Amino acid sequence: PSTPAPAVAELAGELLAEVEAAALYLERALDSDDLQLIQELKQHVRNGLRLLQDGVWPSLPIAVWDVLTAEMKSILPSREGNPLYEDGSPVYVDSMTDEEAAAVGQFWLEVAAGKWIVDRDYYPPTH
Repeated sequence: PSTPAPAVAELAGELLAEVEAAALYLERALDSDDLQLIQELKQHVRNGLRLLQDGVWPSLPIAVWDVLTAEMKSILPSREGNPLYEDGSPVYVDSMTDEEAAAVGQFWLEVAAGKWIVDRDYYPPTH
């Protein structure tokens, strides 16, 4: 792939810096009782994450990753006893290839960006 034009690269760097700065504000806000500010900052960080180019990995505090992915994590099975899928494979694996790790990382980045949502009212059709 070609190298982006300097102006595009500069804007991409500015966006990344803005997302990371907003995440630091969100981290501080999480210690407050200001739920409106927390929601606004979460949305600001998510909006920025959605604008980042593929392959750009922001450096966000763990507390921010946790709050941006909490809803998705809440529907996952407990790690205790490492549950199995219907085909017998473990839900939580001990190791991954670089490609698998990149795909998992991309999924969680998309979750943090709000591209994946949890619909607690959805029930799959029965067979």
